[in-house]
Amino acid sequence: MINQLSKQQQKGLALFLLGVVLIVFIQIVIAPPIALYNSKMSEVDDLRFKLAKYQQAVGNKKSLETKLVSLRNNIDEAQLYQAGVAPGVVAANLQNKVRQLVETLGASIISTQVLTEKIEKKLVKVAISVRLTVKDKQLEELLYQLESSQPVLFIDKLSIATSRRPETKTLKHLPLNLSLELSTYIYKREQ
Repeated sequence: MINQLSKQQQKGLALFLLGVVLIVFIQIVIAPPIALYNSKMSEVDDLRFKLAKYQQAVGNKKSLETKLVSLRNNIDEAQLYQAGVAPGVVAANLQNKVRQLVETLGASIISTQVLTEKIEKKLVKVAISVRLTVKDKQLEELLYQLESSQPVLFIDKLSIATSRRPETKTLKHLPLNLSLELSTYIYKREQ
């Protein structure tokens, strides 16, 4: 079949077959190492970028440590949390604070109970349950005083009940039965 082709056609066919062989050779032998090289260079660029970021972080270590100390001092100065106090002492102080506040407002405590402490990361949650009777204005002032106290207090649960009937004309003079759970946090410093 090749003998039936003219010399010009044989040369064209030879060049075509040579081209096909070269393309196959390039695709099988040369292209994979080039693709692998490009892939590895991309990884090297990524690693260089990460290295530069790590070196920058190491360079900023001193300023970051200074900021950390400053933030820790700000936490202590802000008195948002209790610090360096046992949970039992915090619970007793919280009970005394509530008792004094309720007595100042002229309301009356029915009962208080210390709840189980809970550890949440670097904080220990100390909570108490309080039942008391208050009047409308006393309730308003009590909630305001609890909200604005330092260290911060959280009202986790609040339940208000009354023995009032809608037809009663002296609604404002009957007491409200109030149940609430108060909590505060102890900040545990790293040793």
